[in-house]
Amino acid sequence: MVAVIATFFSLLVFNNIGDYETNHWCVQSVLRMDNVNSLNVMWRAIQTPWLITSAYLFIRAVGQNISPSVMNTGSIMGIARHYQNEGLL
Repeated sequence: MVAVIATFFSLLVFNNIGDYETNHWCVQSVLRMDNVNSLNVMWRAIQTPWLITSAYLFIRAVGQNISPSVMNTGSIMGIARHYQNEGLL
């Protein structure tokens, strides 16, 4: 199960590298709070372009590159432990 999720995350990383504009636009829209109609919460919106780009790069670096790496490592270690317990290694 972990290996399947890690493979899915790896495909997401591949997609995000190839489709930078769409993903950056999505993060920008969320941080700028484009779809919020209440003026009471608009003070939370982030409008600074360099801060939006920094947040986007942080999301990509941490959430989408480290997670698949850790999950792939864990699944490989789990498979190796299984085969070791079965006496196949």
